[in-house]
Amino acid sequence: MLRHGLRGEPCRALMKGRLMDQTQVCFYEGTNYTGKEHHYKEGDEVVFQYPEDLNDKFKSVKVGSLVKVLAWQHSDGGGKHEVWEADNADIGSIDGLSKFRIIAHATQAVAVRFEDNADNGHQHCLYVQAAGVSDGKVKSCAGDPAFKLIGIMPAGGPPVTTAIFVRDETTGQYLDPNGALHLRWNDETKQVDVADSTNFPGHLKWTRAEGNRFVISLEKIPAPA
Repeated sequence: MLRHGLRGEPCRALMKGRLMDQTQVCFYEGTNYTGKEHHYKEGDEVVFQYPEDLNDKFKSVKVGSLVKVLAWQHSDGGGKHEVWEADNADIGSIDGLSKFRIIAHATQAVAVRFEDNADNGHQHCLYVQAAGVSDGKVKSCAGDPAFKLIGIMPAGGPPVTTAIFVRDETTGQYLDPNGALHLRWNDETKQVDVADSTNFPGHLKWTRAEGNRFVISLEKIPAPA
């Protein structure tokens, strides 16, 4: 895992209109592609820990046509998450960039958001064992409007299965049963689908919000096992 980028000719070549390696990404310390520049390539995964010099420093980005950037606000993958598939003159909406990964443009990013429709007065959160984008569980709590990245899938790639859990944050107990979210590539729609609901918990419901973003909702509180 990389810790910092290198200033290099590919960024300056892009600014002057010359061809650059389209598998590269150029970050800038100023908005509108100004300030010091730092370039990275496909496959790089970068984490900045506070108080490292480049933590929260990048303000704009130019993205090669063959790649995209998975970006996180915090170094542990928490906070806001965004996907940049094209040049962005102001990335301030992420409120400080601390982690990013550069993947092939055709690779699909899958994200979820949790809603609590059971409304029993307790705070509930969804935990997903991320597939290839995090070292641990991704957490999405009711009331948080942000979608959380839970996995990536290359176009035409093999199916992905992620474990899912719902925790009652008020009592500290997990709701039984736990389950799994099975994802697969749909070559007709060029999107990721939920493959089947065989192991999907009965107290949960999934709906597609848009593209490869899904809302998982708690519909009822299951009876104690």
